[in-house]
Amino acid sequence: MSQPAVPACLRSEGAAALSRRHLLKGAAAAALTANLSLSSLIARAAPEPTTTVSLQVMDAESVRNVITPDAPITFDNSQDQIRHIPVFGSAVQVTGDVQIDLTIQSRLNDGAPSHGSNGIIFQNTMTGADDRRSLYIVYQNGAWSIGYQKGNDQGTFSRIFTSTDSQGSFTLRIDASGQMVTVVLPDGSTKQQQLPESLYVAQNAMNLAVQIAPHSTVTVSQMVISPSFAFPPVSGGSTLRALADQRGMFIGSTSQEFNLANDPRYNGFVSRDFNLLIASGESLWNQIRPARDQYNFVPADLTMNYAKKNGMRMRNYIIWQYAPDLPGWLTSGNFSRDDLLTIMAEYINTVVPRYPSIEEWIVVNEAFTSNGGLRPGFWYRGIGADYIEQAFRLTRQASPNAVLLYNDDHSEIAARVDGMAIEEEIGCFSTMMTIARLPVHNRTRCTTC
Repeated sequence: MSQPAVPACLRSEGAAALSRRHLLKGAAAAALTANLSLSSLIARAAPEPTTTVSLQVMDAESVRNVITPDAPITFDNSQDQIRHIPVFGSAVQVTGDVQIDLTIQSRLNDGAPSHGSNGIIFQNTMTGADDRRSLYIVYQNGAWSIGYQKGNDQGTFSRIFTSTDSQGSFTLRIDASGQMVTVVLPDGSTKQQQLPESLYVAQNAMNLAVQIAPHSTVTVSQMVISPSFAFPPVSGGSTLRALADQRGMFIGSTSQEFNLANDPRYNGFVSRDFNLLIASGESLWNQIRPARDQYNFVPADLTMNYAKKNGMRMRNYIIWQYAPDLPGWLTSGNFSRDDLLTIMAEYINTVVPRYPSIEEWIVVNEAFTSNGGLRPGFWYRGIGADYIEQAFRLTRQASPNAVLLYNDDHSEIAARVDGMAIEEEIGCFSTMMTIARLPVHNRTRCTTC
């Protein structure tokens, strides 16, 4: 297909922000499907243990609030298989006792198996599936159970109490050996269970994940873990984040789903050295809108939650160009221009208002080729060159006060810069920049925006 010419009204420097593209490489950990159904194992759970013990108080300064009651997260599963979804920001490197405070609500929706089990998993993150060791606390058939599983082996489960209430608040204390587990129940009583072997292998790296039965929902309104991962002091005494804060600047990183979910060092590094988090794979259309009548906000919610809990500014994407980033129902559908404008409006009017605390939206990403022409991507082919302006107008209506950005890569390539250079007759791109409330510079590169 020949490259479309760039209309004069769209030849712009991209005054908002030109930066190198960052896309998530590797496996996305936001929706891992479990290899083994635990329902039958829990149904054969051993009697409730009766040992009672007391817990020590953890150091408040080492506590990490992963999910808090003011911002609960709901995990939906519309699939026919159990799903395990890691929680971003929950990864820790164990060096002693670990304490986890949880409040969770289990709900079986229409079509869910009556024996479906929902709950939380504390598991290894740096091991292969065959050696992964996991501690479960789940609700099934009117009872809460605690269990242990290694790899794909059959797990061992014990009921800790029966209840018609599918919401429970628990405190778990796992000792430094990784074998002794103490549970504080919702009524304040405590019970203890010895695991057959230690949970801890492979650098003692652990995280928390949510188990959702088929056609079920789990809402987590509290998830607190202690101790939190801490880096040693930085040479010179100041982190990159501290230096940026002192100068009123933002320094950021794109989010990496797999690392946010699994790597304690990555979690510590990102929250220590950056005050801006830029969404990546979790902002793709094929993640957020897998079907026209279905939205999946869990990965984006987890990323937003991580940014808020670490006091970071958030930047998110809206319009992507590449077919792999878009869902099949969209790219293979026979949609007219008007249909696509409606679909774009539906998406923006659903996603943007959901995250009012996001202060920066990258409205359009990588619309130009390295030769300076408009990229013949999905939106250009289906709507035309004005899809850019339409996207900016819709986003401004949905978020009147946010900073709206255009993003591109390889801005050091002369042809691309020339193709985006703003001329006297800037027409609709000038309108777009006005919508975004950004300065427009005729004939010159923008150095102040």
